[in-house]
Parts: sequence; C-alpha cells; structure tokens
Amino acid sequence: MSHQPQDFSLFKTGEVIPQGLIDSKTFRSCFVYTDTQGTSSSWLTTCFVENLIFGTCYINKDASSFKTSKFSIKNPRSRVIIVSFLHGISFYNKTWVKYLGVDPSFQGNENLGFFDLSTAEAPVDKLFKPVIAALKSSTLPCTVILDHPELYFLTNRCSINEFMTQISYLNSLTNILISTSADANLIDLHETDPSTITHRQTEFLTKLYHRSQMILSLRPLETGRADDVTGTITVSKGSISFEDEVKNLETNEHQYLYLVNKEGSVKVFFR
Repeated sequence: MSHQPQDFSLFKTGEVIPQGLIDSKTFRSCFVYTDTQGTSSSWLTTCFVENLIFGTCYINKDASSFKTSKFSIKNPRSRVIIVSFLHGISFYNKTWVKYLGVDPSFQGNENLGFFDLSTAEAPVDKLFKPVIAALKSSTLPCTVILDHPELYFLTNRCSINEFMTQISYLNSLTNILISTSADANLIDLHETDPSTITHRQTEFLTKLYHRSQMILSLRPLETGRADDVTGTITVSKGSISFEDEVKNLETNEHQYLYLVNKEGSVKVFFR
C-alpha cells in the first residue's frame, strides 16, 4: 500500500498553532493529545515545540525549514515550557538537535524551559510553583506542555479535583497542551472504586475533555502495525469552542495515518 504524504494541520487555515492563539491577551486554550502503548506521542510534542518557537513543522515539507524561519529560540513566536512527568530533557534532545538545532548538551533556557517532574513528590498545591513563577516573570507569550501528568497522581496521594485545580490555574495564565495515556485498560466509565488507577485516569481524562478546545488521539492500527503505517491520529473538536477573539478559527477535524521511520522522521497521510 502506498500513501501520498500530506501536511499536518490542526486548523482549516492550514496552521498547527495559529498566531492568533499565541497573541491573544485574554483567551487561553487547552489542547489534549492522547496516546497508547506502542503509539508514543513524543514526536508530536517535538512538532508542537518547533511550531510554537519557529512557526514551522518538521513533518511538513522540508524537515530543516526551521533554519530559514524568521523566528529562532532567541526570538520565538512563543516561549515554551515543558513539564515532563515521564522523560528527562536528554530524551528530547535526541530529536531537538536535528529539528530545533539545539546543542546536544542543551538543558533548557528562558525561551525553551524544561522541568523534570518524573520523580516529583511535592504536595499538589506546590507542584507547579516553579512553573508558575517562570510564567509570571515572562514578558513574552508562553505555552506550557504537560507531558503525561497522570503519572503524578497515579503515584502520589491527591484527588483528581485537587490536581485539576492546579491545571486550571495554569491554564488561566497561559495556553496549555497536555499529553496523557488512553490505553483501553486504563479507561472504564463503569469503574466505581475511586482508589483504582482505572477510575482515576478515567476521571482525569473526562475532566480534561470537558475543558479542552481540541482533542488529538494517537492509536495503533486495528489490524496491527504495517510496514508503511505506524498508526492513526484523529483531530477532533473539544467540548469548549473558541471564543470571540479567536472565533474565526475552525478545527480541521480529520483522521491521518502516520509513519514513524527507524531514524525518527515522521510522515502523515490522509486516510
């Protein structure tokens, strides 16, 4: 089976993250993207980071197009803060060297900040304190990416409502993108025991969906992985619409096939 590569976009304007969302002084968006075992979303995180900083997207056309962008890490479209509960920065540096042009020893800076909370044990009301401080001190637009935050409340004692209160406060300060797991064994709307992992992750996902403007779902092929297809990515509207200031934005609801090659490059195709 052969597929014609397509550009990846989230909006009918052809954009991934529109400038209007970045520049808005009052509207704060929440995008949720879910993955499952075997469909890691780390490539999509890199895509978002590149687009937010440079306005380019390495899975579209020329993978080195960031080099000719009028934006740079020193002069970004948006500052980016990644808060990862899953990986350290060295995990991302493997692709950032190629697709963002950073040095292999890059440890983050004021325009591309990184907080490793993979071993965080701070109380939930203190968890995002350094992130909030970084946001409040920034004079430029800033976007926060939360990388699998469910790993905190699945290993620490806090209620989903307490955790969502902190995320809601972050979202009141800035646009956020949240990656989280949606494996079938973690989702069960009929689970009634609030102490189980399944109940907690189901409650978390449900609450996220209800406060999001956009949902992206990465899933494996139902027939298993093919040589030329890794899985599907479905782009859907969230429960909350874009408000007046950005009301002309229209979600490009679509399902793509995608392929992650051995060297880490990604191609997307219309299904």
